[in-house]
Amino acid sequence: MDLIRAYLTDGTQPADPKEADRVRQRSNWFILYEGILYKISFAWPLLCCMTLEMGKKILEELYKGVCSSHIGGHALAVMAIRTSYYWLSLREDAMNLV
Repeated sequence: MDLIRAYLTDGTQPADPKEADRVRQRSNWFILYEGILYKISFAWPLLCCMTLEMGKKILEELYKGVCSSHIGGHALAVMAIRTSYYWLSLREDAMNLV
């Protein structure tokens, strides 16, 4: 996410040409608005990109919090996306938490 943020902010790319191509292609799915990185999706509104630590806190709150629902990992990941959150390891983290 940091490479995509840097590319969208000032156009910096990694030194490795393959990695630079990958960042350029993936950056089409992201937008930087008022300093916040969002992921563009087909069916949902813009998804706010979170760090790994914040993402784990969000999953714990959705799974064990005040309005908790002890659901499966896939459903938990979908619930996080429906509440407009995204990070790279969202599905893996949801499966590990459950």
